[in-house]
Amino acid sequence: MVQLINQNSDESSKSHANRFECSQISVGDKHGYRAHTQDHFKEFDLSMIRIDQTGDSWMNDYLQKLHPQLNQLSGFVWVPPLVDPEFGESKIVKVIRTGGRTYRLPSELTGRIFLDLASLGWSDGNVSQEFFPEIKGGGTLLENAGLSIPKLKSVAKELAEQGSPSLETSLKKVLSRFHEGSEYLGMSAKIDLGRPKGSQFKKYSEHSREVTTILLNNFPVKFTPLLYMAELPVRVMERISILNKALNADEELFNAKKYTQEIRLTPSDVRAIYFDKAKNDSELIRLCSNVSRDPQILEAVIKHMIPDSAKYMELLASHTYRNDKGEYCWVKTGDIHLAWYKFDAPDCWDDTEASDYCNNKPFAWYLAKDITVAPTGFWFTDLEGIGAGTELEKSAELFDLRRKQRIYALCVLRDFHRVITQFRIGCQMYAGQQVSQSQKKDIQENTIDQMVVEMNQSGSVTVERKKGSFHVNVLYSQMKGVEPLFKIPEKNIMRRY
Repeated sequence: MVQLINQNSDESSKSHANRFECSQISVGDKHGYRAHTQDHFKEFDLSMIRIDQTGDSWMNDYLQKLHPQLNQLSGFVWVPPLVDPEFGESKIVKVIRTGGRTYRLPSELTGRIFLDLASLGWSDGNVSQEFFPEIKGGGTLLENAGLSIPKLKSVAKELAEQGSPSLETSLKKVLSRFHEGSEYLGMSAKIDLGRPKGSQFKKYSEHSREVTTILLNNFPVKFTPLLYMAELPVRVMERISILNKALNADEELFNAKKYTQEIRLTPSDVRAIYFDKAKNDSELIRLCSNVSRDPQILEAVIKHMIPDSAKYMELLASHTYRNDKGEYCWVKTGDIHLAWYKFDAPDCWDDTEASDYCNNKPFAWYLAKDITVAPTGFWFTDLEGIGAGTELEKSAELFDLRRKQRIYALCVLRDFHRVITQFRIGCQMYAGQQVSQSQKKDIQENTIDQMVVEMNQSGSVTVERKKGSFHVNVLYSQMKGVEPLFKIPEKNIMRRY
């Protein structure tokens, strides 16, 4: 059941024992993401545009029934002003950029959204978590889209001389609205990991819809469900085609006529990877305060984190099976396949890539980058990365399944012990405690120990530490008699301290 909160009441500003506010990074903050990039949380303007009646769209009826005001988002997409051919007439919405192409929508559109986690399948008790709508595919920084204002001016002038002044008119309106030196957002057909820059590939949106439909109320790992998806209107696609004229001539373009946009419900934009990337103690403290300013809630978060990490390992036991073709299938969670992936290799497996990940990557990544931290624990955000439905991870041979799941098990141990260690250290410092280097090391070892204990309590996975290795044994619920043993050297989990 949803609790509709009066945003002006004192009651709405508090988190109670069973009702938790969402976690949000402060505007202006920057946190490390990729090796040489940061997520900079800044305010931007997006145009709110009606979709075409003939365009494909989908609203999650189940979530909408839990919070009827979510229907206010149906029938629209939000695009950068430069991509809006009707800029000047469209409604402008202030949003917060939370990633490369993701944006936090203001609560004024839907009211505050508190959902009972039991209604989503993630609580046996009366636990309510606040969510906010987050756009995926709302544009990206202009330079990331391969565009620039000087190039766009040149294209606009050329088109105006040919009798097509629409881009020039829009460009003048946009530039007059913002002060000199402003950052601008855009979309283009420049390829970005199999999708258009700043937008979304329809195939991926359809997969996110399928994952949400199949797994919501039926999956142990908490994830941010897809609320809404819609094709970009024809007039927006036509504007993107015009913007593409400003790309470099040798730019490889994404070949699809329809782009989409998604909205997911998320309880947090505090990514787990930020804790592993934190440069100093001050940044750790800042991150913890973004999760919650209440030290008691932060302590409760830690109690969620350890069981949540174990659930990622338990997925191997509960969601691996053999199909009627004899293939070994499993619901892969995260982009861990990139640690071994080679498109033109047998089983898409590359020994060099796999070895490099195991032995030479002293950081969290493939899970941590797509997980956020909320008062109710870890939440997986990237539904593209969940191999369910028609996108299951498959192996023709058992040995291939084992080598891939071994690397996944390593990723679970590596990413979660590094992130939870940093979070625990940050919480202690946020509470005013001094944490020495030796104490940080103790927290790290205690975290690993607690993770192992929790995994062993599941009944489906056992983890033993023997002679410098973790011995992970998986008891498949759907493949009796097949019990792989993964031996993972302790050095491969890449301790920080």
